[in-house]
Amino acid sequence: MNCCPEHLKHICLERHNRIVPFLKEHYNDFKYGIWAFIDGYKNSQSLNHLKRKVPCWKAEISDNTIVYDINWEKQMLITDIECTYFGFYIPTNQLKTLTESYKQISA
Repeated sequence: MNCCPEHLKHICLERHNRIVPFLKEHYNDFKYGIWAFIDGYKNSQSLNHLKRKVPCWKAEISDNTIVYDINWEKQMLITDIECTYFGFYIPTNQLKTLTESYKQISA
């Protein structure tokens, strides 16, 4: 932190202080879960930063599923428009909302 300009230190500390209460409140949700993308596997837009192919699965999941944004800063329903554009995190306790069994697909 000593090599950072003061204004950037202030911004980092401000952000830290803003998200810590949220992370503490939802700590158990962040222990285990999966990252998911709505149709992201079709053109690999959500996976193109990876150096190698990863296995992908497809599943139907309820619109009432509670997920977290990619930065773990807010909780939202899977129907939120942000979930359409970015990936999201599904905690283990929400995986019970799968309505069909999943199947592996090639990415």
